[in-house]
Amino acid sequence: MFPPRTSPTFGSKFLTTTNEQLLKAASDHNGDLAGVSRALERGADVNAKDEYNNTALHSAALWGHADVVKRLLEAGAGIESPGSGGGLTPLANAASHDHYEVAKILLDHGARVTNDVLSILQTKVNIMEENYEAGMVTEEGVKHWKAMYDFFGTQRIKQDLPGVVPHLTSANPDERRATVAQVAEGAHHGLDITVAAPHLPALLSDADQDTRTDAARALTYHLARAGQWPQVGEILSFTDARVRLAALEALPWAKRADTLLLQSLGDLLQDSDAEVRNAAAIAVGTLPGNGIDATSLLPRMIELLADSDSIARRGAAFAFCMFSRGGLHEYCSPALPTLRSVAENDENQAVRRFADYVVTAEGAAPESD
Repeated sequence: MFPPRTSPTFGSKFLTTTNEQLLKAASDHNGDLAGVSRALERGADVNAKDEYNNTALHSAALWGHADVVKRLLEAGAGIESPGSGGGLTPLANAASHDHYEVAKILLDHGARVTNDVLSILQTKVNIMEENYEAGMVTEEGVKHWKAMYDFFGTQRIKQDLPGVVPHLTSANPDERRATVAQVAEGAHHGLDITVAAPHLPALLSDADQDTRTDAARALTYHLARAGQWPQVGEILSFTDARVRLAALEALPWAKRADTLLLQSLGDLLQDSDAEVRNAAAIAVGTLPGNGIDATSLLPRMIELLADSDSIARRGAAFAFCMFSRGGLHEYCSPALPTLRSVAENDENQAVRRFADYVVTAEGAAPESD
């Protein structure tokens, strides 16, 4: 059997003919899956590199060819192989060129979100924001790249979570604070934080306020998504107002609700803390969208429109905006006399604006049967 032929290419490197065929097929702008398969079947080294230190997987990821990427991974391509640009990985290539499908494939196969990936995406966001201010790109373009950054940031938290959990019980308060903030961010973006959850209740009583509030947010996200409503109620009745507030602010983002919340929210609409009353009103505003009949709380919501603190009044007025936008005229009708007065006389501009929106919208709405 003759040895494989070689050709002097890419500077001083020597690659087999089949390796060259593989690299060429993978870098084809249109994605040459058949060429990649032929080269692999003929014995090409799936991790062979070109003159720029890139493998076939780097090139396929760069051009966004999902089918080629899958074939290379099946053949054992090195997913963390450093390539050009200072050692960028295939995932960095896919992310920087907006190839979400390819990036998802790589992530599903264990690719790690490195600092380089996040740095590249943050730079993209910064550039897009500057170009938007100059009128060169649309707002949608900026939002798109911000969403990409958030997605990869969340994936980074997901991959790091098992390793950071032990730091939740660190004797160092700064370490606890930073770790629970990371867990809360992951929970906010929908990550399963079950591995961290057992450590969070103790942090609700931490000496540091930021640690307490982030623990409350993370635990509320987790418990709400798991349907553990009695435990959510316990956090909502916590003695620390900042903990109650953090839990309330997390509820709308959890996108879950239950009738067991009605009693807790009813109590919180009369909480001694105005910010808690504000957040409770907004949480009530989200209940119908989650299939919960909140009409039993309307009397207290209407009372809140006359609260002595404008922060609480603003939350109530905003909640009625949510009802109106959702077409819930039966929620708004009982409050219209109070809302008209608020729209005309409230000293707070935001409260007046929200109330006026509801009055105007409901005035144009068809009457309920």
